[in-house]
Amino acid sequence: MISLVTFDLDGTLALSPRRRGGTASKTAAVRLPSSPWARKRRYVHEKQHWDPDFAKRKVIQQDLMQRLPEMSINMGGATSIDITQKGVDKAYGLKRLRDQSGILLEEMMFIGDAIFLGGNDYPAHQLGLKTVKVKDPDGTLARVGSGREDA
Repeated sequence: MISLVTFDLDGTLALSPRRRGGTASKTAAVRLPSSPWARKRRYVHEKQHWDPDFAKRKVIQQDLMQRLPEMSINMGGATSIDITQKGVDKAYGLKRLRDQSGILLEEMMFIGDAIFLGGNDYPAHQLGLKTVKVKDPDGTLARVGSGREDA
C-alpha cells in the first residue's frame, strides 16, 4: 500500500510505502497535487499554466501506471493526478448516485474539465452520460447559469 506520493520541483516521483496498520477504504482516493503551487493561492496563474496540455502529467501518469499496475491513474484539473482502486472512479460514483437517488443516467448531465482518455472525468463519458467539457470553475458557472444544454 502506498501512503505518500511526492513530486520534486523537477517532477521526480517518490513513493513511500505505507507503514501504519489498518486498511484503506475500498472507495478511498488519493489526490496528488503535482505542483508546488497546490497550497499557495497567490500562484493560481502559474498553476493554470504549469501543464495546460497535460504533457507533464502524461509522463507522470505513465510512470505511475508502471509502478502501480493494480491502481487506476487518471489526470484531472490543472495539476492533479487521481489514484484510486480500479473501478472506483467517477462512473462508480455516478452509478451509486443513480441507485440511491433514482435519477436515471439518461437524465444526468456531467460537467468536467478532463473528459478525455486518461482524464478523471472520462469515465462519465464512457458511462454514456451527456457530458460538457469546461476549462475552469468559471466555465462551470457559466454553463450551469446559462440553463442551456448546448452551451
